[in-house]
Amino acid sequence: MFNDVADRDAGYYKYVVGRPNVWWDRTNATLPNFTRFEQYLDAVTTTTSRSVMVWQIPLGNQWFQTMNNTDGHYQDNRAEYFFAHLQDLADVGVIGLLFGRGNPGSSTSTNAKGDGVTNPPSFCTTDGMSTGQVCNNHPSTVSDDDGGYLRMKATEYYAAPLSLP
Repeated sequence: MFNDVADRDAGYYKYVVGRPNVWWDRTNATLPNFTRFEQYLDAVTTTTSRSVMVWQIPLGNQWFQTMNNTDGHYQDNRAEYFFAHLQDLADVGVIGLLFGRGNPGSSTSTNAKGDGVTNPPSFCTTDGMSTGQVCNNHPSTVSDDDGGYLRMKATEYYAAPLSLP
């Protein structure tokens, strides 16, 4: 089975579409949040006895400075959360994560914008946080439109992959 979490970055929805409430709460205190998503997946995989692939995961992040909510560099927190909670996802039946944008303008793991390495001023935001804020204060050294986040996390994962049942 496949589950589509979003077709574009939350920042794209907020700044282009005008829908600011699509962010999932990374602290899992308010809805929508990741715990609820995991509960849904657990119910589906338990009922069907099937594993699930999560697909069309936005590539935006709130880690790299390049993510400044402009064309090709919109923020999202799903990639960050999923990489930080791989065991939780496996425990509810997830066997794979497929990243990719569903529209032009959302973030990619390539230099689709052709703008090279970009490090605009960092900023802090409450987007995706029920309390506190998160800051994109890490400079990028690669030209990927996501600042190299997917590249960095995939490299870390392949150095110590999670064993699935």
